[in-house]
Amino acid sequence: KEIVLKQKDLHDGNLDVLTEVLQKSKVLEKLSLRWNQITLVDGKFADALANNRTLRVLELGNNEIGAEGAKQLAGALKVNQTLQEIHLNCSQIGDDGAKHLAGALMDNKSIQTMDLSGNNIGDAGAQSLAASFVVNQSLHVISLDKNKIGDKGAKIMANAIECNRTITKLNLDGNNISGHVQKRIQRIINEPNRVNPIAEMSSLEQLETFIKNKDEEINMLETALASKDEVIGSLRADLASPAKFIEKVMAKKDGKIASLESSLKYSKIVETVDLNVEADESTNKRPRI
Repeated sequence: KEIVLKQKDLHDGNLDVLTEVLQKSKVLEKLSLRWNQITLVDGKFADALANNRTLRVLELGNNEIGAEGAKQLAGALKVNQTLQEIHLNCSQIGDDGAKHLAGALMDNKSIQTMDLSGNNIGDAGAQSLAASFVVNQSLHVISLDKNKIGDKGAKIMANAIECNRTITKLNLDGNNISGHVQKRIQRIINEPNRVNPIAEMSSLEQLETFIKNKDEEINMLETALASKDEVIGSLRADLASPAKFIEKVMAKKDGKIASLESSLKYSKIVETVDLNVEADESTNKRPRI
């Protein structure tokens, strides 16, 4: 039921026997191939995985899978509907590989745990994975620790998780994410009444656009809040120094008084001119100011 071949110098060229076992076995439930040099680029292992109906756990961490190997693996995961755990940590997946795997999660209905830690995945890869979270309703745990995801990618993921009912753990430790963003994600995950209003969407591009728009809305709100924070900060500074605040208020009032006095003076001058004009009309004399 279980095959463990860690650190056995395995590579695509010597996987034929193992691939055949994966293809034909009716009892194999766990396959661990950590710490080898496997790339999966020839597609043979992926084809065998697609046709397998017994495997529950696949461990391929610390191999050389890369984006192309992830593409082959993603094709298998779109077909295989029995695998429950897949571990791909430290396997050079990158943003492109993450996008391929995100496409697989759009179709797969069995994967419950996915480990993508230590794979140089940045905001672009996070955005692709976030889009799949909106549709996928089988994934419970996803590990993305020790990658290169920043606040931008994390915020997009937070928006997506709001529309996901099943994810209970998202590990983002060791990324470049602010504490308040991580707290928001955890708060969303802890919310028991999350809904999925757009589960019928099936296009990865549609979902990425939707999430991007939601992120822009949040950025606009954050900008507005930042502006209000500046006003509040200014008021607090004034209140912290009452004397300066009073001086500022009095200066504004003095300015208004000076403006009113100037207007009043001008008004009296105009009135004097009008009176002199009326007085001199009878004598045809020029008005006196």
